[in-house]
Amino acid sequence: MKVTIRIEITTDCDETETFEIGQLERPYRQLEPDKVGLSLAEGKDLLRTNGNGKGSPTCADLPR
Repeated sequence: MKVTIRIEITTDCDETETFEIGQLERPYRQLEPDKVGLSLAEGKDLLRTNGNGKGSPTCADLPR
């Protein structure tokens, strides 16, 4: 099963922008409440992956 992590930002003017943060692969049998979140290693891996210029948003990219 592919899990996609996205952030959706809606401004006060109802403009919405979505940023894809990353994707994880999980066995479909692990869809239990205690298995849905990220492990520390997975979180660090997402941070490393998003720091390589693949279009990840920075604070300057976010609507003000």
